[in-house]
Amino acid sequence: MLGRRSIVACLCLLAGVLPALAQEPQERKRIVVQVEPLAYRPRHGGPIVFDWHLRWTGKGVLEGRLVFDVLDVGDLATRPLGTFETRPLALTSIEQSVQQVLPTYDVTNSYEQITLQPRFITEDKYIPLPEQTVFVPPDDRRTMVTAICNAWGRLTSAAVSELERDLRPDRFDPQQGRSQAGISPVAVWLDADRLSARPLEYCAFDLVLLCDEGFAALRAVQLEAIAAWVEAGGSVYVRPGDETLDDHHASFLNSLAGASRIEPRFRLDASGRLQSFEAAKGLLLFRRGVGRAVISAGNDRTNTDRNTPAFREASWFLWKLRRDVYDGVVHRNRWQKQAVPDAFIEDPAAPAGEAPDLLREDGAAVPPLTKGGPGGVEQPDEVDQGRRPADALVDFRPDDFGVQPIQSGNWLLERLIPESVQMVPLWIVGLVLGVYVLVVGPVDYFALGLVRGRRLTWVLFPLVTLFFAWFTVWLSNRYMRTTEMSRSLIVLDVGDDGRIVRSNRLRLWFTNTSATVEETIADAMLVPMEHRRFGTASRLYDPELIRSRGRGEPIDSDAWSNGFEEETIEQGTMRSLVAPPFYSGSLPGRYTFSQRVPQWTPHLERTFEIAPEGFETTFPWDSTEMPPFLDAARREALMVSVRGHFGEGAAVALITQGGAIWHVGGDVELLDAARNGTTYPASKSLQSGQPGTLTSDFLLDLSARPTKVIRAGEWYQESAGAYGLFSLVSQISPTGGDTFEDLAILDTSDPRQRLLLVAVPRGRDILLYRKLYLDERNR
Repeated sequence: MLGRRSIVACLCLLAGVLPALAQEPQERKRIVVQVEPLAYRPRHGGPIVFDWHLRWTGKGVLEGRLVFDVLDVGDLATRPLGTFETRPLALTSIEQSVQQVLPTYDVTNSYEQITLQPRFITEDKYIPLPEQTVFVPPDDRRTMVTAICNAWGRLTSAAVSELERDLRPDRFDPQQGRSQAGISPVAVWLDADRLSARPLEYCAFDLVLLCDEGFAALRAVQLEAIAAWVEAGGSVYVRPGDETLDDHHASFLNSLAGASRIEPRFRLDASGRLQSFEAAKGLLLFRRGVGRAVISAGNDRTNTDRNTPAFREASWFLWKLRRDVYDGVVHRNRWQKQAVPDAFIEDPAAPAGEAPDLLREDGAAVPPLTKGGPGGVEQPDEVDQGRRPADALVDFRPDDFGVQPIQSGNWLLERLIPESVQMVPLWIVGLVLGVYVLVVGPVDYFALGLVRGRRLTWVLFPLVTLFFAWFTVWLSNRYMRTTEMSRSLIVLDVGDDGRIVRSNRLRLWFTNTSATVEETIADAMLVPMEHRRFGTASRLYDPELIRSRGRGEPIDSDAWSNGFEEETIEQGTMRSLVAPPFYSGSLPGRYTFSQRVPQWTPHLERTFEIAPEGFETTFPWDSTEMPPFLDAARREALMVSVRGHFGEGAAVALITQGGAIWHVGGDVELLDAARNGTTYPASKSLQSGQPGTLTSDFLLDLSARPTKVIRAGEWYQESAGAYGLFSLVSQISPTGGDTFEDLAILDTSDPRQRLLLVAVPRGRDILLYRKLYLDERNR
């Protein structure tokens, strides 16, 4: 009888379990999921944007959330990068598209992609879904993405495609098609209704192209978002054509041109077309905030002749190429640079003896070049004559356009990490220990003896021990600050009319206990950063090293000569002690960010915001008396004005042509005052003609990516101060990613530019205001 009962029980159990086991694959098959990326290859450092296409083939409505893990599936191991949870979804038989924005990632796998492991979670179901893959930017080429607005699904003329190709910066590459280390342009066609109303989502693009019907189809909220993104450092090309426009289109054009509502530059006639626009033939170039805008003032859609200096200048302008390649691009239609850049010609307004220096082959300084002579430059007798004249142009080709981490990130860590942690005084430790011994000894013996309860010692002793243990931990945490400790450097870029056009909060968390950092973010991009990537260990993040180690190939021992043991390396990158982040909500709209931070582990994160609030000042940023700053009396007056507006604790520094630093004064340590008026510091160990690491101030690297000229045989050439992409460009459109590339705004090869830095302490944080000045505003 017992055997029959057991058999019946097993059959009943199987009858209940088997349908449940079969339900999961069945539910999984009923959800159709597919990923559609915005661009085949996203831009370097920019957000990864794609659409989830979801459809429920079952009955009724399936409500829940889509949760997915982002994985770096390498050749030897799998590395989790983060977990994301979408807003609540209601799936039906009608396909639903959900836009997803991810921060940029550096991967170690040889496929240059990330793997998504999704599942759909309801109140009572956990439904795993098929894996999806999304490509990331390649390591060996720089991906630059142009967004082209299409008119509500209508086919745009081939002239727009031709315009996009003619605007590409790689058209000036003399080795185009023959080099594997150049620019990979990507064009993304978007219907007008797909363009976002959030400025941050345009960080996925380097350039936005608005032409004809595509421009006319845009709504006011979309144009306002594009204008805010341009002021924050983006680039836009606008060709209104002869389309019928609305008032918000004219307002957008006037905002790009810096025209006021009282005196607008662009007006509409009764038919909705721009008045007298056709008479203003040509390309209008404007700087807005820290960004660029070009408006085509012609109605000719074909515009067949784009091989003119004016059009090439517009391309040079939009892509923010350096001033020292201007003549080569505009007049010779190819990337060329001066043999000795203008940035290293003595500034006539600079005090004597403080001009930028050149270096000889042996590392010794030589006299600065001076202006004069029919060639524009005279060479001192001390300089060898076996090189081309300084005004000559030579072809140039950087070795790599990939991401090049700055080498001075330790500066940020040193200034944000707590200087010391308050320990429990030794006398208090001794007092607590003495009281404990007194309680468990004489007090326990005599007190329990008086009440004839010494048998309770085995109850009182553990209770007293537990109490003193708890009290010791509480006291230690109180002295060592048990709550999360964080300090921030907030970089605020000042645009036109003194408005703050963007902010970058670089926050360092440092906790005395393992804790979960949780923040609620709205209209901002928060990205964790690996601080070791920007210091002496940055060589560990070299893409080729990562790939080589992932493939099991031998690695040059010199690659690991930075003081770190090989045992601390996993797949070519240092093991991260910080847990992968968790995002819940609609990024970059409103979402919750959380991440587990271990004890005593510095954790750096960046929060990027366009047009932030709460940082307005009354300082006269646009005063005509500000530039050129090189006069000592003006610098002193500037310091007085800054302290009058920001307080006595403010500090002021200037960066001028060639990356020359001027430390005006102040209590906040910004730059090394001992190097006033000098250029990027030289490294005596740097070999002639060999790119290498130069130690510099973090804020100088952050703002200018300066260059240094070294002696190399018969030629002067640029070296490690600015290399890779920044040997060609001075600035890129904002990315909001995990590098500092998009924070550079000063062209050190342009003698017209000056950068003002004002640091203001605010509690535990430091506010760093930056204002770029030019002698010619619209060029």
